[in-house]
Amino acid sequence: MFENYKKLAKNYGKIYVSWLKPFDFEIPRGRTPKKAVPVSFLSMVKHISSKEIHQISQSKEICGRIAFPGPIIYYIRKYANSYILQKLFQTCKYFFFRQPTPFCYRFIFSDTVKETKYNYISMGTSTTAKIMPKNLFIQNALHVSEQSNKLALSKFLPNFYKFEIKFLRIHNQKLTKKEFEFIVKEGNIEIVELSDVFIYENDASAKNETLANKLVPLEDIIKLCPKIKEFL
Repeated sequence: MFENYKKLAKNYGKIYVSWLKPFDFEIPRGRTPKKAVPVSFLSMVKHISSKEIHQISQSKEICGRIAFPGPIIYYIRKYANSYILQKLFQTCKYFFFRQPTPFCYRFIFSDTVKETKYNYISMGTSTTAKIMPKNLFIQNALHVSEQSNKLALSKFLPNFYKFEIKFLRIHNQKLTKKEFEFIVKEGNIEIVELSDVFIYENDASAKNETLANKLVPLEDIIKLCPKIKEFL
């Protein structure tokens, strides 16, 4: 490659370059005349007529082929953590098309938020919002405070795809053990704040106001959070 470049430089005459350490047949920046025009490498490429160029219509789509079989690709995107999944979305739009999962660093679910709001790292909504986000992947924190409806979080949980949160704060809510397990399933919880929260064993018990409902013991709740540092 170097010999070919040297031969082309000899054919084209003087080669003025802008880099600091030129070859012996190149002329460096300091010795370049004011009127000299740097030689473009494109001028050394063989000219191709427009008739020989095959243009692609803008209406056509080009589909890339993924090197892995379909089942492996499905397994990767289905069980990938938020970091890997974001990288896949950046690599190819195919992954987001197959799994449209928006990411949210911090999610706030409160009746003080009248409409769904977004900013750089967080999102807020409530049961009264006209636009409800769906299929959310919560990465760091979940804050819930619905004073008017104790089953609000329970009803909104299907709108979440997955939680990788480290900080959990829930106030004035009723959940089943299965629903709470879904929130803390990844085992990354470090700080938990539960205020006026009731976690029941069975699905139907959370809707019943009688005292006969069986609550999940605190010890079992702590076991679901192996990395916990603070429980408030």
